[in-house]
This record gives sequence, C-alpha cells and structure tokens, in this order.
Amino acid sequence: MKKLNLLVLLLGLIAISFMSSCDTTEEPGEENPTIVLTPSGDISAVEGDSVSITATLGRNTLSKSNLESFEVDADGTSNDTLVEYPNNTTNESFTFEVNAPVAGQQNTVTFTLTDKAGKTAAKTVKITGATALSAPTAFGVEGVPGILGIGLEQFGLKWSSDYSRFVIVKQHADNKLVSLSTTDWTNLITKEDLKDAVDSAVDISPYVGVSETASGTYGDVIATKKGNDYYLINVKVGTVSGGGTLRPTIIGNYKK
Repeated sequence: MKKLNLLVLLLGLIAISFMSSCDTTEEPGEENPTIVLTPSGDISAVEGDSVSITATLGRNTLSKSNLESFEVDADGTSNDTLVEYPNNTTNESFTFEVNAPVAGQQNTVTFTLTDKAGKTAAKTVKITGATALSAPTAFGVEGVPGILGIGLEQFGLKWSSDYSRFVIVKQHADNKLVSLSTTDWTNLITKEDLKDAVDSAVDISPYVGVSETASGTYGDVIATKKGNDYYLINVKVGTVSGGGTLRPTIIGNYKK
C-alpha cells in the first residue's frame, strides 16, 4: 500500500512538473514596452516651421496596466513634458508639435516609455533646420542669331555657339546642368534639398528638351549649379518666331 501511495505521489509530481514546463506565461514586465514614431526617421524642415511627430506606444502584452510613464525631452525647445500613461487601453498615440531650429542647427527629441518593472523603450529624432527656396520667379530667354542669346547667364548657361541650333549648354565647365523629375518642382522645398538633388544627379549638356523649330508647351524641370548658387528651373513654353530666321524663346519659372 505504501508503495502504491508513493507511486501516485511520484506520478503527481511528474505531472505538475510537466504542466509547469509547458506554461510559457511570463510575469508582467518580462516584455519591454515599445514606441513607434511617425515619421520614423530624422527630419529636415524649413526653419521655424512646425514639425509634427506621432508616438504610438505599445504596452507589455501580458499586462494591461504595466506602463508607468511617457516622457518627451525636446532638446533646444520648450516642449519638455511628462505624460502619465493611461492604464485602461492597449496602446495610445500622442502627437507633438516642435518648431524646426534655424538653418544649419539641429534639435534632438527623445521619447522614453517606462513600465512598472523599470524597463524602458526610447526613440530619438533629430530635426535639422533648413532654408526655404525662393518663391517662383518668371523668366524668359531668347535665342538671337549671331549672338549667344539673352537671359541664360543668370543660371550659368548659354546658347550653343552653333547658331543654327538653339540648344542650351553650360556657360563654364565647372558649372553643372542636370535634368530632374517634374515632381521635383514641388517636392524640393529647401536650398539643402536642391543642393543634394543637383550634386547627386548626372551632369548633362546640352539641354535639348525644347524644340528649336516649333512652338510647344512643356513641363521640363532642370537645375543648375553656378558657383555656389543653385537654380531650379521649370521650362513651361517654347515659342519659335522670326519667319525665315528662327528666334526661339523659352518661358518658365525658377527658384533659388
């Protein structure tokens, strides 16, 4: 009988041990909290503009009341704050507005989430101030037989010396002329963006996007580097006049 009782006890202990080994439930605090930021990377914005950052917080999935606090440290701004995290939801999103610093300077915003076990999650975003491009300015350039043409010099360009072909070339070898996407006219908003786009693009010469012999409407976007200055050019219209002597005129807008 004693042997039977001992066998039953032994089987019971084995069963308890097996059940414990199969139980993967972790104690609250075993999983770290999480933070997801939108946008997810560093930000470049025009100086003084408001930058919106959304932080979506994820709590420990095993405990709906395990998060303790959420802190935002916005270096160089007055946006330091401490947010008490609510204990009755699975996750929360908080949106913060931070002004971009002056051009060339950088602010750092750090988001820190802490749970009751003392575990933390942290994400950092760097915000760099940039300089806005100028407002669009209208321009018109004319090709005149026998001379190098009118109006291209401001962009570091000139008409080809072949007066039978009114194509556009660089004024000097160290200038740069590139072709960009039509969307870059609206997507490039800072001088820094334009510089990066021109510096990384392939140099072209000549530009032959506009017909030399027939009028037309265009949407070409080209850009130039002249010394330390960068120009974003939207070619809109090409008009050819002059009867037997062609005189093409290109009309558009530019930003710098």
